[in-house]
Amino acid sequence: MPEPKELAVIIVSWRVKTQLRDCLESIYALAEPQQPGEVFVVDNHSNDGTNEMLKADFRQVKLIANQENLGFAKANNHALAQTQKPFIFFLNPDTKVTEGAFARMLQVFERHERAGIVGPKLLNPDNSLQKSVRNLPTPLALVAIFLKMRFWWPNFPPLKKYLQIDFDYDREQSVGQVMGAAFLVRRKVFEEIGNLDEKFWIWFEEVDFCMRAKNADWETWYTPEAKIFHTGGESFSRQSSFRKQRQWFASVLKYSQKHFNYFSTFCLFVFGVFSLLGTGTVQLCQKIIARPAKVGSLQL
Repeated sequence: MPEPKELAVIIVSWRVKTQLRDCLESIYALAEPQQPGEVFVVDNHSNDGTNEMLKADFRQVKLIANQENLGFAKANNHALAQTQKPFIFFLNPDTKVTEGAFARMLQVFERHERAGIVGPKLLNPDNSLQKSVRNLPTPLALVAIFLKMRFWWPNFPPLKKYLQIDFDYDREQSVGQVMGAAFLVRRKVFEEIGNLDEKFWIWFEEVDFCMRAKNADWETWYTPEAKIFHTGGESFSRQSSFRKQRQWFASVLKYSQKHFNYFSTFCLFVFGVFSLLGTGTVQLCQKIIARPAKVGSLQL
């Protein structure tokens, strides 16, 4: 039976010192046998006191301090190269681990021989369910996302299937993909298919990894037995909607170039540009509308 001491936890941090502290405190508050064998923090040049906080308060953490923001995949791969543990858990810094979560995720590997990736049940800070399971995307589902159909036609069949609208989060089962915020991987999978693809700076690296694992006959599993609290989007909450969508668009195109045909990639490019122009126009209009109100308030 796999034990938590056989586990290496890798956390990539960027300007989330407070959330990172809470995350690490939740890990080291676990009973000693439930704590992982190694914890790595890869800091992507936060410049917010993160490194100093780790050196002062979490000396047991293995810190990798990058001199620039290398993105999610490359930063994770840096830590992956420094551990020999048989199980790797990629964990976001805006999470809190509950008692027994590591052990219960590891037990999935014991129950399912071809399980290569495992995701826990994610909870919002208010204890409500956070949806974290999707099918692997199709070109039509991604076009629907670009057209924001989840707001005006959420039951569009390809979109509904991709987003797993009716997924049963109370049952352990094999799935297409789990959220990268809490992403447990058997080392054997890396040995067969390679590390996270560093061409993805942010977003879709875990989707790509799940697809590559599936192509190599490994399975991705979700288990409700392990629970982790996740705030979500802390590092990127400071960026504009346009910039975030542009980064997401770039990752979609990279994914399409790897896994879809040329025609699908061309269609996604066209709809993606259309979606970006729409977002940019709305954002510009909001700024123009807000500007006179701001000037008026100053004059008063």
